[in-house]
Amino acid sequence: MIEEGKWLDVTCVMVADSLNLAGERELHFLLNGQRRSVRIKDESVKDSAVARKKAEFHNPEHVGAPVRGDLMEVKVKEGDIVERNQVRYNSLTFADFS
Repeated sequence: MIEEGKWLDVTCVMVADSLNLAGERELHFLLNGQRRSVRIKDESVKDSAVARKKAEFHNPEHVGAPVRGDLMEVKVKEGDIVERNQVRYNSLTFADFS
């Protein structure tokens, strides 16, 4: 809740051209000079995307992704014994472009 008489300065910086798999568009703006971003469901686009199921934390058969991105190469195969800190995959993440 904003106190009566207070003003917020909101400036739109950028609206992303692309949608994520959930049909959301990222909006970047300044709020009182502080850079912020939010994802907003784009209701003007038909909902053709299927949400990806997330790994269940307590299910030992599920493995969650450590970061967002695309899996480029798997370096282990079923039955391999994996050592601590062993490289198990190569991925391309959003951090690779910043």
